[in-house]
Amino acid sequence: PFRLPPTAIPVPPDAMADFPVSLVVDSKNEVAYLLSKMGYAYLFDIHTGKTMYRAKVTQDTVFVTCPQDSSGAIFGITVRRGQVFRLQLNGQALIPYITSTLRDNDLAIKIAGRLNLPG
Repeated sequence: PFRLPPTAIPVPPDAMADFPVSLVVDSKNEVAYLLSKMGYAYLFDIHTGKTMYRAKVTQDTVFVTCPQDSSGAIFGITVRRGQVFRLQLNGQALIPYITSTLRDNDLAIKIAGRLNLPG
């Protein structure tokens, strides 16, 4: 069976009371998007469980999310304002980000090979 060891989510210092409210798998790019109550989006590699990216994408709580399989994007709607947002992997920037910011060459090589990305 496909099994990964538990991995800690890198919660920023200003969001220690934050918690996940949505998890959407992008089967096209083999990544998982996790959205939190405080509006953070996390991007995980589903093969290694490693966090590839984290950013605050909204000030409001995300109410609902869904994938768009054809593009690999996900859509979300916030609670208070009903704002619709779209998140999608930027393949051209991913490998340089992983090598320069995360300094994880092994992960960069695996993802570049799997998704046929330059870098």
